[in-house]
Amino acid sequence: MIQTVKKSFIFFVLCLLTFSCKSKKSAFDNNGTIRSLSEQKFRETVWTDQIEKDRLTKDITIINTIDSSVRLTPQAFISSEFSQGMEVIYPSIENFGSLNVSNLDDSIKKITMEFCKNISSYKNCDELLEKQDLYEYALFIRDLKENWSQYFFVNFPEPEYDEVEVKDSENQEKEKKLKKKLFDSFVIGEPFESNSFYEVPVRFFRKGTGSVDVLLFFYFNENQWKLNQFRLRNFYKETGHGKK
Repeated sequence: MIQTVKKSFIFFVLCLLTFSCKSKKSAFDNNGTIRSLSEQKFRETVWTDQIEKDRLTKDITIINTIDSSVRLTPQAFISSEFSQGMEVIYPSIENFGSLNVSNLDDSIKKITMEFCKNISSYKNCDELLEKQDLYEYALFIRDLKENWSQYFFVNFPEPEYDEVEVKDSENQEKEKKLKKKLFDSFVIGEPFESNSFYEVPVRFFRKGTGSVDVLLFFYFNENQWKLNQFRLRNFYKETGHGKK
């Protein structure tokens, strides 16, 4: 009797296992395995080409022309042979242009620097000009003063000086020292050359007021470059800007 009950129990368990396996197999057959679903999803997905694939595996901290024992710094990179063939990227200023002066003639650069320093310090620029161009320069200064109040809403700042004692071995004299320059700084922009004429943009800055854009024109005569024209382009107030 006991053996009959034991056999019946074993038969019952086997039937359950068989039914369970069939149910699982049926479910996977109908719905697919996780792997088959993943493969189907992979096939149906539209893939794009990999961008900069080499950069994912390439060690970019090492450059062939720089010894591995040398620390890779911006200075070391610029000094390396690797950087010599690379295109130079020059800075630029919004509403002004590029600061690339690599093709600016040395003599023009020298005259431009002297002109900008003189204007910034209220000094005369007569020595940089031919006699026939002095009137053009006088008109430029007049226009600068007249437009100053129109765009900056303050009067043109006339020069103010302090008297400073200058001592030497024999005499004691007083010398005038400028309190504040007309312009605190300036930058020279990328020039343009065409048919023996040069056009050089300059931006002057005055703290607390704004900036002024000027175009300087040079012409080639008697084997040298000469400054002969000036043009006011823009006035930019620090809190906004106005255009001439």
